[in-house]
Amino acid sequence: MGAVETFGGMVRTSRLIYNDSVSKLNREVRKFPASAVAKASGLKQRDYLGEGARSFA
Repeated sequence: MGAVETFGGMVRTSRLIYNDSVSKLNREVRKFPASAVAKASGLKQRDYLGEGARSFA
């Protein structure tokens, strides 16, 4: 496996980990009373990273 394929695999793995974390955060932000605390502290739901994602906002 070449360096490009290895790097691509690492990016895919990182995207899966990030999206899993986003899913957990979004689920908590929607639940009460966590939703009230999240709103008070400025936490918002995040977007998932897709295949063509170029930024990590």
